[in-house]
Amino acid sequence: MALVAVVLTLGLTAPTTTLAATAPDLGTAAGYSGFGKAGVTNVNAATHVWGNVGADSSVTGLIASQVSGTINAPAAGVEAAILSAYGSLAAQSADAALDLAGTNTVSPGVYTVG
Repeated sequence: MALVAVVLTLGLTAPTTTLAATAPDLGTAAGYSGFGKAGVTNVNAATHVWGNVGADSSVTGLIASQVSGTINAPAAGVEAAILSAYGSLAAQSADAALDLAGTNTVSPGVYTVG
């Protein structure tokens, strides 16, 4: 009877997951879906972006109705926030290598891409 109680107790508790990656603070970049250091150019009238789009220089070919957020050029502070987040992730050890040639299902973590 005691074994049944242990099995039922363990079976009803959710598994604990430990992730190696610590999510970086995105700061002012948190609301951006796209950012281009040298600018952003859109060539497809059917494009839709969910979030903000920004660049240090210019955003061309993308109109407000194609973006659910805002278009910002120049986007002050976004590049620094992106570089800070990248530095935070780069300092963490990778969980695995990822090959982009196939179809991938990945869990949260830090991956290297060759």
